[in-house]
Amino acid sequence: MSDNHVLLYHMLFGGKIQDVADVLKKSTSQVHRILDKAKTEGLYDWKVNKKTELTKAYIREYGGDVMQDILVAKAASSKEHSVSLNRPKKVIAIADAHYPFNIPFTCFEKLLSDYKPDVLIYLGDFLDVPYLSKYEKDNKLVVGNKLRKEYNEVMAIMDRHITLSKASEVYYVEGNHEARVPKFLESYPAGEGFIEIPVAMRLKERGVNWVEYNDWVRLGNIFFTHGMYHNMYHARKHLDTHQRNIVYGHLHTYQVHSGYHPFDKALPYVAKSIPCYSTLNPAYMKNRPNQWLNGLYQCEIESDGTFYDNILTIVNGTIRIVGANKRYTND
Repeated sequence: MSDNHVLLYHMLFGGKIQDVADVLKKSTSQVHRILDKAKTEGLYDWKVNKKTELTKAYIREYGGDVMQDILVAKAASSKEHSVSLNRPKKVIAIADAHYPFNIPFTCFEKLLSDYKPDVLIYLGDFLDVPYLSKYEKDNKLVVGNKLRKEYNEVMAIMDRHITLSKASEVYYVEGNHEARVPKFLESYPAGEGFIEIPVAMRLKERGVNWVEYNDWVRLGNIFFTHGMYHNMYHARKHLDTHQRNIVYGHLHTYQVHSGYHPFDKALPYVAKSIPCYSTLNPAYMKNRPNQWLNGLYQCEIESDGTFYDNILTIVNGTIRIVGANKRYTND
């Protein structure tokens, strides 16, 4: 990768020097040299990510082929689980159930039974595992029993969802709450090989694909992940950083940001944060107000990767697909 790749990458994505070096296969000292030279020349003040007027001309001159190279390199640097699109497919995704703090699954299961999605995606934090939180002081000797109970109950729910939906492909994306398990194992390695979620929940045997934290499920032109940022404008941050259509959870709310693709303006280009499936007032919130919403994501995707999607909110225990005369309730 040339100096132009390094400079344009940092202009568009920012990030740590190590991140740029890892993606573009350069040393950190090389990246520093290139960015410092651009700052000295008045082209780009990388330390404050300040773009001068020269940047516009620079992007016009180098933005085409260089941007294509950068996007290819960035995609290759992250793990992607690609879903085959040999035919059009229907997709349902839910995020952040935080079992056992979830809302009832009744309406969701009615939708699954009726809609019959081809692909079912759990976008992380299905498990809550609060006793592994840094805020909890539980005796670690009882962790195994608590995990086993929670795993068994969530496995039963997922098995029911798979049976009702008849989904041919199921993905479980690791969220920050599931990531508490490997973090716990760093301090208690005796549990290795026993309590890891893919092993203990027998996901492979159940036909569920495990996707590690901050990795992606790709369906054509859409990329699904748990969610990486939690600032006020998190949808814009996801879009600007990853330069792809993104669906994610993590924030428990509904936020959308659209933009234009750096080198192909004909492509749809949007990041969507989908609502959660957990109660909006769990005990640990102590009745504090929040922006959370309940809901899920629905998508139909063509063989060429073109997609048409909805974010469905859940109000008073009811999912309604507007205009389709479809209503699913918890009654």
